[in-house]
Amino acid sequence: MTSFRRTIALMLVALVLLTTFAPGLSLRAQDSNTVTADGSALVAKVIEAAKTAYLVTAPEAKIEIAVSGTEGGFEKFCEGSLDLALAYGAISDQAAAACAAKNVQFTELLLGYDAAVVAVNSTSPARCLSLDQFNILLSPSASGVNQWASVDSTLGEGAISTVLAPPEDAQTRFLFDRLIAGEGLRADLTVVATPAEMISQISADIAAVGLMTLADFNANTDGKTTRALQVRSGTACIDANALNIDEARYPAVESLYVYVNLASLDRQPVVDFLNFVLGAEGKKQVTSSGYSVAGSLLYDRGREYVSAKRAGRTFSRIQRLNISADQTGSITVGGSSTVHALLSKVNGAFTPRFSGIAINLTTYDSANALADLCAGIADVVGVSRKATDAELSICQSADIAPIQLTLGSEALVLAVNSTNTFAQCLTLDEVNKVFNAKTAPKKWSEVKDGFPETDLMPVLPSVGAMENDLLLVRVAKDQIAPIMREDGVKNDDALFRSAGVQNVEGGITFLKYSDFKKSSSKVNVVKIDGGNGCVEPTEATISDGTYAFSYPNYLLVNPKSFVRPEMRAYTWFLLSDDTLTLLNSSGLTGTDTVGITGLRDGVLDLFEKAETPAATATPSAETPVPTAETPAETPAPTVETPAPTAETPAPSATPGN
Repeated sequence: MTSFRRTIALMLVALVLLTTFAPGLSLRAQDSNTVTADGSALVAKVIEAAKTAYLVTAPEAKIEIAVSGTEGGFEKFCEGSLDLALAYGAISDQAAAACAAKNVQFTELLLGYDAAVVAVNSTSPARCLSLDQFNILLSPSASGVNQWASVDSTLGEGAISTVLAPPEDAQTRFLFDRLIAGEGLRADLTVVATPAEMISQISADIAAVGLMTLADFNANTDGKTTRALQVRSGTACIDANALNIDEARYPAVESLYVYVNLASLDRQPVVDFLNFVLGAEGKKQVTSSGYSVAGSLLYDRGREYVSAKRAGRTFSRIQRLNISADQTGSITVGGSSTVHALLSKVNGAFTPRFSGIAINLTTYDSANALADLCAGIADVVGVSRKATDAELSICQSADIAPIQLTLGSEALVLAVNSTNTFAQCLTLDEVNKVFNAKTAPKKWSEVKDGFPETDLMPVLPSVGAMENDLLLVRVAKDQIAPIMREDGVKNDDALFRSAGVQNVEGGITFLKYSDFKKSSSKVNVVKIDGGNGCVEPTEATISDGTYAFSYPNYLLVNPKSFVRPEMRAYTWFLLSDDTLTLLNSSGLTGTDTVGITGLRDGVLDLFEKAETPAATATPSAETPVPTAETPAETPAPTVETPAPTAETPAPSATPGN
């Protein structure tokens, strides 16, 4: 017993000496040039690789990296003894509370993802499984499950010949163990040495199943003989791809985080290393470590957080948006006819993901749309102009501070035959005279003195086309319901109209700028004098509104509606990369991509406030909600509500995770 006590005493002395003389392992290094990091072994692998690459360009840098596991790293970090905590998964509420108790504020940075895929032969009957069905297939009790019907009764009697897995010490095993309930995985797994060998076996065996990371799958599949199963979230089947992971739709994933002591961002060595990690060279180390990188915009945001010393959860808050695809409810969307077609496209992309959410889309003018928004009747409105101060004051009196998205501008282009050298510029009155049913000139000479007697041949969209309304509403200001002339050639194909004008000497038409850019017809573009001289349609003149036939598109969202989960889901979709892709493919000019993505953090703040209304008053005129033109920089609370990861169980107690 005496010997045992002596051993314990010696160990305690050694621990004290280690703490005293090796502060880099547990306390922040006394040298302010040293960057200290501790935490997950899986994340440390990336940081070690980044350190090696960084020292090539900054050999004087001092970076000390230890591995105590995610929880162990947070224990030291929340004591204030580290610059960086390395975490496999988001910070827990307990760790955040511990940091808050010690007045340690943090910035959360995203390194990349460890995404799980179940790979099958391209001819396999299985295509989409829920995480519950993954459990049926892979849990410790699943040994002997060798028919797809046992996993999903709709799949028939297709066989499962073998479930392939990497060696037991591979990070892939650890990832799947976090996703699957119980301790470990099914005991009858067939171990395969390399991802390439696994893909080869699945390609040759229609009934084989393989457990892989998305990074390994993408690096080894040919995309023809194998595929990754989709993962069902509610009623939607989600592909394992970068976009779905970035927007937290794909649930079989764990994120790699670095938490930075906010006080450490006062030291340039820490800032320089983090900017390297979040740059192009740092992303290479994520890939070389066997993980999947995030989208470039997310790394840009990370560098902005470092620069701005942004406090609190940032990226992990998106996990709170795991709104079930089975969510029900209704959303009232209205607005002007110019935005209607665009909203229809957005809604068409949103509805397959949330089929239980009904979107009631109504068309009316911008003034009435704004009135409904400020009265709390509409959740979202699309308008073709900015709200006036008077309209905004009505919103403010109702404690509504609309969030504005600049979607971009559409424009109409007037085109004439290439031999037409006289109609180089037309006033709005002259355009009205050409196309209005009240005037309907037959000769160009009737449009303006000095024009020739050439026959005027209009080539027009059919009656009721949106382009007609856009043009006439802008030029026929003295008429309540102006009517487009009914003679001439009618065709809704803009490229046909452009080609028709090319072949008719006195021809004239109008078409959307986005369609005009696709046209190969040899026609002359007419400049428009809207009162300040002749202006040619270009991206610049359309975006700034100096071209008279430009039509801006804005969306305004009522943040009071965020108390309803269906509105949080819809608003987040409006801010998503999917919607930005749709806008960019719609031919709009001047879409404020940076502004829209910049709104995300502020909107996440508002989502959290909406879910805990007692904690924060509704935004008022004195605390305006930022628009895309003035992005939010609202500091996140130090202690926050849970940010669940993708339906994963609590982190393993394994020290090196």
